[in-house]
Amino acid sequence: LAHKQQYDVSKKLSGKYKQQQQQQQRTTLQAGLQQQYSAPWLVLPLSSLGLERLEKLGSGATSCVYKGRLNSRPTAVKVVLSRSMVQQELDVYEQLEDLQDDVIPKVWGAGMIHPVAMGLSFLALSFIAGAPLCSRRPINPALGAAVRAAVQQLHDRGMVHGDLRSDNILVRDRPDASNSRDVTSDQSVVLIDLASAHAAGARECAEEMQLLERLLSTAMSS
Repeated sequence: LAHKQQYDVSKKLSGKYKQQQQQQQRTTLQAGLQQQYSAPWLVLPLSSLGLERLEKLGSGATSCVYKGRLNSRPTAVKVVLSRSMVQQELDVYEQLEDLQDDVIPKVWGAGMIHPVAMGLSFLALSFIAGAPLCSRRPINPALGAAVRAAVQQLHDRGMVHGDLRSDNILVRDRPDASNSRDVTSDQSVVLIDLASAHAAGARECAEEMQLLERLLSTAMSS
């Protein structure tokens, strides 16, 4: 019995030491990332991002987006194979900081998923409870105007979205719609997936708006 108790204590101490080692490794990696990249980076295990169930929200050629949590907040976690791609998108969000939590999601954090040998980076964004524009067809003129206004806010800041598709335009209901006289306030539009967003001049902004008009024309008639 004494031998078993001694074994159990040793096992617990070994497990505690292993956890301390892993935490130290994450702290060291996090400090290195913060020096290498312009924004604070985190090194977190999958469990800290609430990704145990891997509830997929969407996917693209280079990334997948899952529903998770960060600091108890519902979160859309974009998992990417490239740190530089995450940093590029994070830079866009920083340049559009005044639009966060309005026409684009809010950034909760970015970093690498531990163990880093997996080579996975993540971007944690506010979870948008809404539906893509493609599911709202046919859309009404008020919603079309709300979409134009959202895209115009990017253009006013010298940026284009770069990948305007119905899947990248989310529509959610405003809870205070009944108290507003604004005919579009009941339909809040959020632009997601800014991986292709970049600085642009008037010509490229005009071309993107023409693309948007074709998209809306199709959505209104179908």
